[in-house]
Amino acid sequence: MKLLQWTSKNLPFSLSYRRGQSEEEKKNEVFGSPLQLLFGLFILLTFISCKKDSELSTKDVFVQPITSENEFAAVGSMLLNDGNYLIVTADQVHPELDRLPGNLIKLDQKGKIIWNKRLSEANRIIWRVIDLPGTGFATLGRYFPNDTYMFICIYDYDGNLLSNNRVNTNDQNYYITPFDFILLSNGNFALAGGDEGYDVGFLKILDPSFNLLYSKSFFAPDSFYNASFHGICEQPDGNIALMARTTSINHYLQKNLLLIRTTPEGKQLSASFLPDSNYYETTNALESYNNGLVAVTSGITRGKDDGAYVNYTNNTYAQLISGRINLVCFDNVGNFSSKKAITGYKGDGMISSMRKTDDGGFILCGTVDQASSAVIVSYTKIFLVKLNPDLSVEWSRAIDTTNPSYGIDAFQTPDGGFLVTGNLKSLDKQYEVVVIKMDAHGNF
Repeated sequence: MKLLQWTSKNLPFSLSYRRGQSEEEKKNEVFGSPLQLLFGLFILLTFISCKKDSELSTKDVFVQPITSENEFAAVGSMLLNDGNYLIVTADQVHPELDRLPGNLIKLDQKGKIIWNKRLSEANRIIWRVIDLPGTGFATLGRYFPNDTYMFICIYDYDGNLLSNNRVNTNDQNYYITPFDFILLSNGNFALAGGDEGYDVGFLKILDPSFNLLYSKSFFAPDSFYNASFHGICEQPDGNIALMARTTSINHYLQKNLLLIRTTPEGKQLSASFLPDSNYYETTNALESYNNGLVAVTSGITRGKDDGAYVNYTNNTYAQLISGRINLVCFDNVGNFSSKKAITGYKGDGMISSMRKTDDGGFILCGTVDQASSAVIVSYTKIFLVKLNPDLSVEWSRAIDTTNPSYGIDAFQTPDGGFLVTGNLKSLDKQYEVVVIKMDAHGNF
């Protein structure tokens, strides 16, 4: 909104008066009639409101690159209790998305680094960071080289290690990978992921001291394999929902979705397998929504390999960037209700994170402009989508960067804006992290 340039000509009354007028006339001319005063007050309040809106939309907006001597990539981010920001990074990104120890970086509200500390070596391969209200935050990782171990490290808000907890999973299987990790309303933790080379999905419930309370493995339906969970959330009634991508005979074409619902203790309530004749699908995020559930998925046109094998500057994470971005909705008992595509971007795309916003909608962060050929370098872009409470798109942004980039995470900040974390990589250089603070409309 354009701000008014205030001069005496803008005022609804004059500050001068003529000789020979009565005192009442002079009073009205100096101060204005009651109607004029009301009009003037309206204009003044409108000006103040416009100014506040303008100040809010541009407050603490920044672009902050963060570099390191090592291969360096963001894993996640979160809002700290003091209003500042935490960025979790990894030293190296492997082809299978393994994340080695990295750093904890605290930024102030203007993007300046307050401190930069090393993660505990116990995590070794970092997968998730979550908030622990009143305590600090927790990181989840897999121990390397013994892949049957998982570790949860607890830090205070100043990045100091409080505890280093080995999770007793009772698993002897090789290659346990925890893809997602949430704090339940009853104080327990729920972990979801895959083991045995992602062929079997698992749910593990831990108490507040990280002792194993319940463990359950889930298998894909007949003629499919691979049921590893890539999304988990808690429903308003305390039940747990998990979303798996299943795989057909061709391991690289993720086909169809498997939704599991359990009690807070982990006992299965329902299972919904969603065969779809039009799409192969892989799930990327799952959240409770409108007394039901909404998942963000990526799909490719049946019979084509668009996006399936595309190489991202010699890193094969792009296997998961597989075509169009979809929203898939379910009712509160897990029955499929609707699906629609997110549009407005080039190439193939996927969403890495989905977070709730104060208005009841969501902010999605991911990557688009992935080429559909294995021999073409993809100049990918960070992609943001703001969804309204009815899941309609309020706005979307594909962020142009000099080098290829991909989006990791985004969340709403107290001023109504959004903090976005992503990674950049040139053709012959290492990764670097980029942090972007946007206003409420996606501008920066």
